[in-house]
Amino acid sequence: MQFIYQHSIQLITLLVLSIALVACGEGDQEARNRNGAEAPAGAPQAVGAANTAGTPVNVVAKDFEFLLDTNSAEAGAVTFIVTNEGSMPHDFAITIDGKREKTPMIQPGASASLTVDLQPGTYDYICTVPGHDILGMKGTFTVN
Repeated sequence: MQFIYQHSIQLITLLVLSIALVACGEGDQEARNRNGAEAPAGAPQAVGAANTAGTPVNVVAKDFEFLLDTNSAEAGAVTFIVTNEGSMPHDFAITIDGKREKTPMIQPGASASLTVDLQPGTYDYICTVPGHDILGMKGTFTVN
């Protein structure tokens, strides 16, 4: 009985700490995506600037956040180049008119791209691995 009690306390402590860490990091990730304060290395345009048509959007997937070099683009074809710098597989999905377009699953250290035609508006993006969006792998992308 003592053994079960000790392990239950350890599991509860671990769960509480995990939730606290996710809660602390989630706002920071949203702020970075909103203002572009932390762009991936080699970003092709000024941080926070809107992409012109045809300029790729660089996305870094980490465990459990996306870092985009910009959160907006001009209407037309937009290519998201996603690099997984995390320790587990991720994908990048964007919802367009209720339909989800996504990259294949990207293994750690690998990259994939997704080109979509976007009209002016706001689009939600997420990692579709179960639970990853809840842990912070989500955001919005604006098209002018």
